[in-house]
Amino acid sequence: MVLANAMATGSTMLMVHDKQSRPWRSERVGWEESRENRELPRNCVWGAGSRKDSPKSGTLSRPKTICPFEGRKRFRIMTVRMNWFCNGLKWLAAIALVMAVTMSSSVGWGQEEAVRTEEVVVTAARMLEPQEEATSSIIVIYEDEIKRMEANFLPEILRQVTEITLIQNGGPGKSASVQLRGASADQVVIMIDGVKVKSTTLGYYDLSGLSVDDIARIEIVKGPQSTMYGSEAIAGVINIITKKGKPGFGIGGSYERGTFNTENYSGSVSGGGRMWNFRLSGSRYKTDGISVYEDGDEEDGYENKAYSGNIGLMLAENVSVEFSRQYYEDENDLDYGSEDDDTNYTSETTHRVDTARATVFLTESWEQVLMHSKTNDFSKTEDPDASWLNSEITSEMETTDWQHNLYLGQGFTVTAGVEERKEHGENEGVFDEEIKNRAAYMNIKQKVGNVTWNLGGRYDDHEAFGEEKTYRVGVVEEMSGGGRFRASYGTGFRAPTLNQLYYDGPYSKGNPDLDPERSTSWEVGLEHDLGEQATFTITYFEQKYTDLIEWEEVAPFSWEPRNVSRAKIKGVETTLAYRGDVIDLRASHTHLETEDDNGERLRRRPKDKYFAMIGYHGASFGLSVDYTYVGMRYDNAGEQDSIDPYDVINVSAYVQLGNNIKLYGRGENIFDEDYELAAGYNTPGEAYYAGIKLEF
Repeated sequence: MVLANAMATGSTMLMVHDKQSRPWRSERVGWEESRENRELPRNCVWGAGSRKDSPKSGTLSRPKTICPFEGRKRFRIMTVRMNWFCNGLKWLAAIALVMAVTMSSSVGWGQEEAVRTEEVVVTAARMLEPQEEATSSIIVIYEDEIKRMEANFLPEILRQVTEITLIQNGGPGKSASVQLRGASADQVVIMIDGVKVKSTTLGYYDLSGLSVDDIARIEIVKGPQSTMYGSEAIAGVINIITKKGKPGFGIGGSYERGTFNTENYSGSVSGGGRMWNFRLSGSRYKTDGISVYEDGDEEDGYENKAYSGNIGLMLAENVSVEFSRQYYEDENDLDYGSEDDDTNYTSETTHRVDTARATVFLTESWEQVLMHSKTNDFSKTEDPDASWLNSEITSEMETTDWQHNLYLGQGFTVTAGVEERKEHGENEGVFDEEIKNRAAYMNIKQKVGNVTWNLGGRYDDHEAFGEEKTYRVGVVEEMSGGGRFRASYGTGFRAPTLNQLYYDGPYSKGNPDLDPERSTSWEVGLEHDLGEQATFTITYFEQKYTDLIEWEEVAPFSWEPRNVSRAKIKGVETTLAYRGDVIDLRASHTHLETEDDNGERLRRRPKDKYFAMIGYHGASFGLSVDYTYVGMRYDNAGEQDSIDPYDVINVSAYVQLGNNIKLYGRGENIFDEDYELAAGYNTPGEAYYAGIKLEF
């Protein structure tokens, strides 16, 4: 029995094969937009101070078209040298593709100490399964890949995924959210160790302050997942899986300095035995930053302090428990919307996730997982010169989930459970409300020969709008010669947020009669193995959205949310990857076609996004270069306020000194591209960082 051989530290167990020691080790697998404008301050018109919510008037000019390997540079380089570099990069991409097809060394994906001959995931089915047998399209970002990026915060990792569009209102620490497959941020579930996290007032999670120091891996499940995860899982799920203690005792630390007077240091201590494990960690990040306002001169600084801890205990051969807490607090200097410098506008926030989980094998084929979690987020904004920006907002979510996994033999499994979730939100002086949702879910999966199919359904009973039923069916076939064919169809929904239901300001009122947003989606995909280490993947998908919630002016200076909109999104995703001993090569592209009720493109959705990476990762030295191109987008509905396309190049390197010391450095936006992720908001120019990491 798995529990008898390794500590179960979560609802399921992730098994990673260790290249050197060969035993299987166990790791447990398992929250809102702008801090400057992420809530509706009382006495404020809906969206006031938020450029993205207030369409500008004026004549639009057609943006120039640029080559994916060319861009407008703030830091100008001689034209001849730039053309030489662009042509060289094209050749680099071509060589990468050829090598991905022709090279065939003996080990997978270049992980320093792990062999992923049979990769396993847990998010899609809420239980352990080989990734090759998952009927959903899944992207896994592993710990060694995260380490080699030398990043500080999660948005730096996710920006490399072409299926994801990153939106950030300024530099480090400023509000950051993601769109997955063109869906809005509140239509994507973010989880930490399987626990859903979000703002109950806005409906989505601000990723900007989530440090990568404690992240072991990230699973991105694409397509509708409401059957397993309920509201918001319309376009997919991003599950952030944190590090756990390993056998023995370990201590680690790091220190980094860089551009914008940035300083970052962290430390951790962990350990474990056969019947227990633990990990404690902390970090502090501080930077003078850049102006939030695109044309501003004032530096808007940021400071982040994070602490986390978890402990896992095996109480018997078939019973394990785990307790964990993730906490961080931050302080931000802000600008009022994106219109001008504001020297006195600040915010303070705290974020906490507490989880208790028990796993019991009643028999060898019947596993029960009981989980209770609570999230708490508090935000306070202040501006002595603009009282309408002052706010204190609390967001809380409490969830209890009782899940049963039945392993019935001959590849047949059943996952079923019940869930109760309570959401509370308070915007001081505006509203203080709570709402409950109860749900039951089931997923049946079976492998017959080389075909795996699954069928799932879910029933939700929401206190505001009543009942909602969703379902999903999928199939994957393993083909001769190496490869897989996938197809799926499913439905999803998103419940109205507490803001949309209960907001009570002088100019904006919530609507308690709202229905949920709904979707239908289907996809087909082909994954083909090119030798033992290279893979080509192509996926086509279509999504239709109905009853989308929009704020409408129902009377002069009076706004109310209503179910009035529809949208269509379709796209093609392609990836070519080579996974070698010391060489990693990857090229990916996502093409999106989006359409609203008027046949116009949805805001902030690029038609095309490209990513390419080449990296060498030896025992004593490593070097990586990555390139990202994002096409033109419109910042507002009605194809208004275009945002120019851009391309950015980053580099990172390390030198390993023995087994315990690593020196590293990275350069971000090394050609000083002048670009925007959201119209009117600044982004950093070229920046360089260096640091040291110790592990004992």
